[in-house]
Amino acid sequence: MSKHFLLGMLPDNIRLEAHFTHLAPACPPEPIETHEHTEVWFIHEGTARLMTDGITRDLAAGEMGVCIAGDRHTIYNASQTQPCSYFVLTVGPPE
Repeated sequence: MSKHFLLGMLPDNIRLEAHFTHLAPACPPEPIETHEHTEVWFIHEGTARLMTDGITRDLAAGEMGVCIAGDRHTIYNASQTQPCSYFVLTVGPPE
């Protein structure tokens, strides 16, 4: 479940957007993808598994992860039994 918020356009046609996502236990990973914008994840609850540019990290509640524009990435719930949720901030050109 995701809730999206378009926060607006910054100078030089830079888009600022945010969303909050809740992942059920054992939820499958998002497809590996790339974007023209940078993404910053703030973990709200549980543990998220974030892969950016071939490096995988587990992020617990209160931690954050960053994916620089153009890097391959995916994120998913690392737990088979506990939910996970996170807030994402994206900054970059509109896509």
